[in-house]
Amino acid sequence: MDLGTLESAYEAFVATLGEGGFEVPAEGWPAELVAAHVARNNELTSEVAERIVAGEEPSYDNRTAVDDAELRAFKTRSVGSQALGRQSKPPLGDRGELGLPSTT
Repeated sequence: MDLGTLESAYEAFVATLGEGGFEVPAEGWPAELVAAHVARNNELTSEVAERIVAGEEPSYDNRTAVDDAELRAFKTRSVGSQALGRQSKPPLGDRGELGLPSTT
Protein backbone atom coordinates (compact mmCIF):
# COMPACT_ATOMS: atom_id res chain seq x y z
CA MET A 1 0.00 0.00 0.00
CA ASP A 2 1.17 3.47 -0.83
CA LEU A 3 2.14 5.37 2.34
CA GLY A 4 0.71 8.63 0.99
CA THR A 5 -2.69 7.01 0.44
CA LEU A 6 -2.76 5.68 3.99
CA GLU A 7 -1.68 9.00 5.50
CA SER A 8 -4.26 10.90 3.43
CA ALA A 9 -7.02 8.60 4.61
CA TYR A 10 -6.08 9.10 8.25
CA GLU A 11 -5.72 12.86 7.83
CA ALA A 12 -9.21 13.06 6.36
CA PHE A 13 -10.56 10.86 9.17
CA VAL A 14 -8.92 13.02 11.85
CA ALA A 15 -10.12 16.25 10.19
CA THR A 16 -13.68 14.94 10.05
CA LEU A 17 -13.54 13.99 13.73
CA GLY A 18 -12.27 17.45 14.56
CA GLU A 19 -15.22 19.05 12.81
CA GLY A 20 -17.67 17.12 15.01
CA GLY A 21 -21.41 17.69 14.81
CA PHE A 22 -22.25 14.04 14.21
CA GLU A 23 -25.75 12.71 14.65
CA VAL A 24 -26.21 9.74 16.95
CA PRO A 25 -27.21 6.78 14.79
CA ALA A 26 -30.33 4.77 15.56
CA GLU A 27 -28.16 1.64 15.45
CA GLY A 28 -24.45 1.06 15.71
CA TRP A 29 -21.65 3.13 17.16
CA PRO A 30 -21.64 6.92 17.33
CA ALA A 31 -18.65 8.70 15.79
CA GLU A 32 -16.77 8.81 19.12
CA LEU A 33 -16.88 5.02 19.45
CA VAL A 34 -15.84 4.55 15.81
CA ALA A 35 -12.83 6.77 16.54
CA ALA A 36 -12.12 4.85 19.76
CA HIS A 37 -12.32 1.58 17.82
CA VAL A 38 -9.83 2.77 15.20
CA ALA A 39 -7.45 4.22 17.80
CA ARG A 40 -7.60 1.13 20.03
CA ASN A 41 -7.03 -1.21 17.08
CA ASN A 42 -4.00 0.86 16.08
CA GLU A 43 -2.61 0.52 19.60
CA LEU A 44 -3.20 -3.22 19.64
CA THR A 45 -1.69 -3.69 16.18
CA SER A 46 1.36 -1.63 17.13
CA GLU A 47 1.83 -3.62 20.34
CA VAL A 48 1.72 -6.91 18.42
CA ALA A 49 4.08 -5.60 15.72
CA GLU A 50 6.58 -4.48 18.36
CA ARG A 51 6.45 -7.92 19.98
CA ILE A 52 7.04 -9.60 16.61
CA VAL A 53 10.08 -7.37 15.99
CA ALA A 54 11.31 -8.36 19.46
CA GLY A 55 11.24 -12.00 18.35
CA GLU A 56 8.06 -13.03 20.15
CA GLU A 57 5.13 -14.90 18.63
CA PRO A 58 2.18 -12.91 19.99
CA SER A 59 -1.49 -13.40 19.26
CA TYR A 60 -3.86 -10.61 18.33
CA ASP A 61 -6.99 -10.17 20.42
CA ASN A 62 -9.15 -7.20 19.54
CA ARG A 63 -12.01 -7.86 21.96
CA THR A 64 -11.29 -4.57 23.76
CA ALA A 65 -11.59 -2.77 20.43
CA VAL A 66 -15.10 -4.05 19.73
CA ASP A 67 -16.64 -4.04 23.21
CA ASP A 68 -18.91 -1.00 23.75
CA ALA A 69 -18.00 -0.57 27.44
CA GLU A 70 -14.28 -0.87 26.70
CA LEU A 71 -14.55 1.66 23.88
CA ARG A 72 -16.41 4.12 26.11
CA ALA A 73 -13.70 3.77 28.78
CA PHE A 74 -11.01 4.27 26.13
CA LYS A 75 -12.85 7.37 24.86
CA THR A 76 -13.05 8.76 28.39
CA ARG A 77 -9.32 8.21 28.93
CA SER A 78 -8.60 9.88 25.59
CA VAL A 79 -10.72 12.99 26.35
CA GLY A 80 -12.61 13.94 23.23
CA SER A 81 -12.77 13.38 19.51
CA GLN A 82 -9.69 15.51 18.77
CA ALA A 83 -7.53 13.31 21.02
CA LEU A 84 -9.08 10.18 19.54
CA GLY A 85 -8.39 11.48 16.08
CA ARG A 86 -4.72 11.95 16.87
CA GLN A 87 -4.61 8.44 18.36
CA SER A 88 -6.39 7.03 15.32
CA LYS A 89 -3.44 7.82 13.09
CA PRO A 90 -0.81 5.08 13.29
CA PRO A 91 2.81 6.13 13.86
CA LEU A 92 4.18 5.61 10.36
CA GLY A 93 7.91 5.43 9.88
CA ASP A 94 10.02 6.36 6.87
CA ARG A 95 9.55 2.90 5.39
CA GLY A 96 5.75 3.06 5.68
CA GLU A 97 5.71 0.80 8.69
CA LEU A 98 4.12 1.29 12.07
CA GLY A 99 6.94 3.35 13.52
CA LEU A 100 8.97 0.29 14.50
CA PRO A 101 12.72 0.31 14.73
CA SER A 102 14.64 -1.13 11.81
CA THR A 103 15.70 -4.74 12.28
CA THR A 104 18.73 -4.30 10.03
